[in-house]
Amino acid sequence: MYQNTLDKSSRKFSCPNCSKKSFVKFIENETGNYISDNFGRCDRESKCGYYAPPPQGKRAYLIDFLDFSRISNKAYKLVDLNAFIHIIPKSQILEQSNRQVYISEWFLKTNECKISYSNCESKYFDSEGIVNVITVKDQAPAPEIKYFDFQKVSNSEQRYNRNNFVKFLLKYFDAKQVGKVLEAYHIGTSNHWEGATIFWQIDNLNRVHTGKIMLYNEATGKRVKEPYNCISWVHKKLDIDKDNIEQCLFGLHRIAIELNKPIAIVEAEKTAIIMSIEAPDFLWLATGSKGNLKEELLKPLKNREIILHPDKGEFQDWQKVVNQLKAKGYKIAISDLLEQMELEQGYDLADYFFK
Repeated sequence: MYQNTLDKSSRKFSCPNCSKKSFVKFIENETGNYISDNFGRCDRESKCGYYAPPPQGKRAYLIDFLDFSRISNKAYKLVDLNAFIHIIPKSQILEQSNRQVYISEWFLKTNECKISYSNCESKYFDSEGIVNVITVKDQAPAPEIKYFDFQKVSNSEQRYNRNNFVKFLLKYFDAKQVGKVLEAYHIGTSNHWEGATIFWQIDNLNRVHTGKIMLYNEATGKRVKEPYNCISWVHKKLDIDKDNIEQCLFGLHRIAIELNKPIAIVEAEKTAIIMSIEAPDFLWLATGSKGNLKEELLKPLKNREIILHPDKGEFQDWQKVVNQLKAKGYKIAISDLLEQMELEQGYDLADYFFK
């Protein structure tokens, strides 16, 4: 049971019954936080008399997960956002939704449990269900996330002699180096446009989220933009609604293999591939767009060392994200190398090396 008492300070709030500023709220003894606007006592005992004590119950925290499955009648397996596996007794699971689960505070505090929960939302439960909501976000039902069969990826890893991006790489790099990086990042060939490339988004659990289809000029390595911008998506080609697709960082599947390398993040998938050849001491990932540098996609990297390499002109925007993530415990830094160079706006590391 979690204990709560009336606030002993002189602070008063508007009473939910009489609206006078005579209301004393209940607080959590452990944290000193107020419970809710409705739980407390009005000091106008004779004229109002409102009194609503919070029921005592079991506190639980809302934990995000990548995977959650039953392994027996008494236990579940939870894969957290860092891809760590935890075995949770069924008795300590209070409520589950599509991508989140409430786990008892008692279990989360045990020495065996390594799930971080201090900044998570919480509720109180008793034998009849939810007792007292502390902080709850109104959430619409989450759309069903679809993943592709890995066989689609394997089937695309061929016809490199017709892939413009691969032809470009072979002009500057050894065929063995190119072959190694194509295999590591599961680069595919698409028939959506003759010579097009597929950059598959595969996460750290080896789930295939989608693939970005892009056409390059084999001579310059530049993306084809005339007569129109040649970018599309595998899910779009297969008529799958984008609401059922959840993007991840390009190359994310490599973090489960390259366990000790520091992680370097760029914007373009092409740049991540080239830099993985130029600077193999780093594990190179790509956001796919400047707007994809956000915590939602970086959560699997929380415990890794990260350095960002923004395109020329994007340093300030990415620096703001870095500051936010550092405040949340991420080990993340940002390079201003391109900002110091006399380069055109939009140039990235690959452009710098070829220049």
